[in-house]
Amino acid sequence: MPKVSICIPTYRQVEYLEKTLESISMQSYLDYEVVITDDSADNSVEELVKSRKWFFNLRYIRNEKRLGSPANWNEAIKHASGEYIKILHHDEWFPQNDCLKKFVAMLEAKPTADFAFSSTIICGPDKSTKRIHSPAKERVNRIRQDINRLFPHNLIGSPGATIYRKNVDLYFDPHLKWVVDLEFYIKLLKQNSDFVYCEEPLISTIDGAPHQVTAECLGRRDVELYEWPYLYNCHGLSAKVYWDHISFFRELFNRHKVTSVDELRKAGYEGPIPAIFLPILYSIALKRMIGFKKSRTGREA
Repeated sequence: MPKVSICIPTYRQVEYLEKTLESISMQSYLDYEVVITDDSADNSVEELVKSRKWFFNLRYIRNEKRLGSPANWNEAIKHASGEYIKILHHDEWFPQNDCLKKFVAMLEAKPTADFAFSSTIICGPDKSTKRIHSPAKERVNRIRQDINRLFPHNLIGSPGATIYRKNVDLYFDPHLKWVVDLEFYIKLLKQNSDFVYCEEPLISTIDGAPHQVTAECLGRRDVELYEWPYLYNCHGLSAKVYWDHISFFRELFNRHKVTSVDELRKAGYEGPIPAIFLPILYSIALKRMIGFKKSRTGREA
């Protein structure tokens, strides 16, 4: 049994996947397996896997039918046999040869923690560095004190920036796409709030590529108005009122021109309506009504 299972859910884009696999082969830490679950309709991923001799234990699984995200992530996790789960998307890679070693060291050094994450190097589609995602210490400490403060800003980043113990026995929510990683982190940390954070960026990830789920979901009314309220209710985040939560939903509803519960339902959200939503929706409706009356008065004059 390996210590780490590096789980790579794939969907074509072999030019990125090849870099991912090459970065794994360069790691100084060797007690791992690689599990690839392939959601591609073509043979591009399988051909890449078979075209070279990879000097590590690699298991390739071709999904019988396309699962989509995040079900394909879960499929890779289900095939993992390691003590630790290290998700690595096919457009992510280790920037140095000791990154996996440092990921493992975080959990080894703190047996009470089930979860660890690092900063991330954010790259453009051409793999050039754009910026470093590195949350401030005070924000990390705020999460240590109250897991609810992780909402609504995902300061952890992509699942590629994380490692966790397999015995937490958790999977990504298949009902979600846009906030699926944030939901997983909240769920895991509510189960065990202890975690480890490394300021050094141990992972590189692509941002802004057209193949990514982010590009598919960004700004979509049906996605955002369903997933954010779903997440908010899912783990009891509405039990305590936070100003940044109110501010976030006010901006969200205002941006999508939602002024009533009926409009929220029409957008696809069917769950309970949190108490803080009602004054937010009322204030947006009132502001729009006042603005409408002013514009109408101006036209009549």
